[in-house]
Amino acid sequence: RRIASCPSLFRCSPFSAILPRPENLAQRMRIDLGLFIQVFSLALLGGGRLVAGGGSSRERLSSKGIAQRIPDIEFTAQGGGRIPQIGLGTAGTFNSSAILSALKHGYRHIDTALLYGNQYAVNDAIRESGIERENLWVTTKVGFFPKNLMLPIPPLLKELLEDGQGYERRNEKTREDLGVKLSLQQLGLSYADLCLVHSPLSTGIELWGSFYPHWGLGGEDTAERTGWKTWALNIITRYLVPFTSRSGYKYRMAAWKNLERMKEEGLCKYIGVSNYEVAMLKEMDSYAKIEPAVNQLELHPLRQMREVQSYCQEKGIAVIGYGTEMLANHTAIREIAHKHRSTPFQVILRWRIQKGMVSIPRSTHWEHLRENLLVTNSNLLHLDRGDMEVLKALDEGRSFYWQTKNLETGVVKASNSTSKKRHGRQTKHREDEL
Repeated sequence: RRIASCPSLFRCSPFSAILPRPENLAQRMRIDLGLFIQVFSLALLGGGRLVAGGGSSRERLSSKGIAQRIPDIEFTAQGGGRIPQIGLGTAGTFNSSAILSALKHGYRHIDTALLYGNQYAVNDAIRESGIERENLWVTTKVGFFPKNLMLPIPPLLKELLEDGQGYERRNEKTREDLGVKLSLQQLGLSYADLCLVHSPLSTGIELWGSFYPHWGLGGEDTAERTGWKTWALNIITRYLVPFTSRSGYKYRMAAWKNLERMKEEGLCKYIGVSNYEVAMLKEMDSYAKIEPAVNQLELHPLRQMREVQSYCQEKGIAVIGYGTEMLANHTAIREIAHKHRSTPFQVILRWRIQKGMVSIPRSTHWEHLRENLLVTNSNLLHLDRGDMEVLKALDEGRSFYWQTKNLETGVVKASNSTSKKRHGRQTKHREDEL
């Protein structure tokens, strides 16, 4: 009946929002014939509905008005909730049409930040989409800049800021309440679904020391670092950062207190943190009235942060992973992608999904937006046990964005010295499972 009533099955199918039409297939050889046949069969036999195995889902509308489902991740912190498992990262995206395109293709989770300088563009895209507010999940981040910079902003970061991501005093530590209100004004919203403390950094030296992966010094292998780079990195990360970060406790506490107040005032539905190591999460036990609902950080096969995964799983905290662009040419990941007739980016996104994480990939290209949604369907892409073991073995703690492992926490060493031994075996067992 569907074929008889429509000139093209794909034009009426839910897959029309994800795969190119047959007449364009010759120009887009990225879609494998086997995948095409599999999708075609699913559309005929199963109604073509994209449902990821397990968990609850929210109904979304594709650009063709056909319902599709993007799975949610459930968390229990802060009374519990669900967050769409695939979202759109918007760092570096200043064109509202690109964000609007994502919304038309079925995205309902938008991740932005006051630092990004693009919240007016997000506002325009949401307004033009006509999507009801309750059907959207909007995340913003505040409190990025240290209260006292002490040193100039790193040159590369300054270039990014001058390229549209501006320094804003209301984006400093201890001003998170003002940052939330400014973000909501720019977004044109009365509340945000999720507000995050953007960074645990509290001093200018910490900002420099944590920014070193952007200098091309992110590898753990010291053989990659020679001469003055090794000397400078050792001075900054081993001595200056731990020394100056001892005062960071009071700034992180103030930041969280501000977000707690914003939640109580109804401006943030949920609150959480970003780029927090386990020590910083444990540190929060000493000052947080409300536990974080989410921890967003760089997570990929080369930086798996198993201890963080384990701790967040134990506490019911949702984990949002970012960072895929740097791994496109990794040999092992490309081999797995070739095996499954997918892209390296899809392999990384699928790895996160099977680990129970949320992903917020960045893209402004319609074809990549559609490819990212495909990973939610285990019938189209599923990494087997062998694939997962290969990816697990790639972990080397390598950062491409921020490296915060050298930050000193204020009270965690004293308050957790006894509990560390008590929970050591349990934590090690959970990490081995991850």
